[in-house]
Amino acid sequence: MGIDAFYTCDEDINFEADICHLFHISYETAYKAFLNVKKKNLKLLVSTIYSGDRIPHKSQQEIVDYASKAIFMSEGELGYVRENIKVPQNKVVIVKNGVSKIFDTELIDGKYVLCVGRVQPMKNQLNLAIACKKLGLDLKYVGEIIDTEYASKVLSIWGKWFPNRPQEGLVELYRQAQVVACPSEHEIQPNCVIEGGLSGANILLSDKSKSFLQGFPNIWLCKTDPKSIEKELISAWNSPKNEKLKNIFREWTWKDVAEKMGKIYEDVLKD
Repeated sequence: MGIDAFYTCDEDINFEADICHLFHISYETAYKAFLNVKKKNLKLLVSTIYSGDRIPHKSQQEIVDYASKAIFMSEGELGYVRENIKVPQNKVVIVKNGVSKIFDTELIDGKYVLCVGRVQPMKNQLNLAIACKKLGLDLKYVGEIIDTEYASKVLSIWGKWFPNRPQEGLVELYRQAQVVACPSEHEIQPNCVIEGGLSGANILLSDKSKSFLQGFPNIWLCKTDPKSIEKELISAWNSPKNEKLKNIFREWTWKDVAEKMGKIYEDVLKD
């Protein structure tokens, strides 16, 4: 697209640029980067990736007020952010995530429940373990262990843990899963649901997700307690895998995301 991009995790922006794109607004590093952007009089885009009140809402509001556009993955995410921050409609852009085509594999009968993500209380693996143990379903976890005490408790109840791995290492794990489970206490639009859905797995998703995936085929919504997880999980487990969700996520290409982002950058530069 002819766009030069620089990537940095340093809040001190020490190179020339036309636009700064912040990928979250809820951390101190984001606010420091924003102050630097403002000092340099750069145009600003924000992808909110909202994580609550890690910094004061007032500081987050400053970032959004200064930004030319605020990018959200779903209307659900926008509504969640608007509970604490004012976002004018003329700044709002919805851009769904893309998904790698490597997950679009041949359908086979699943062998286990798969939970992909960081192992920590927010991801709610403990209640998933309790439900799977009661149902006698094989359970695999993949992801970085953030809370070792929590992980030990989870693994003492049920399931087998695998360390985090690149996308290529997840393809076969997704393909052999009957259900990809994401019963988190909080989610925006989890990649594991999109990747698992494209692989053909049935999906168990917490009703606390702020995505717009509710109502999609092959997605079962649960509360975060073990009994609700158990009820919806056994229904998802007993339902044959099919192409319905695969066909939806086949349209979610990174090429489409790149084209939309390129148009947003062009529009902001023209303002």
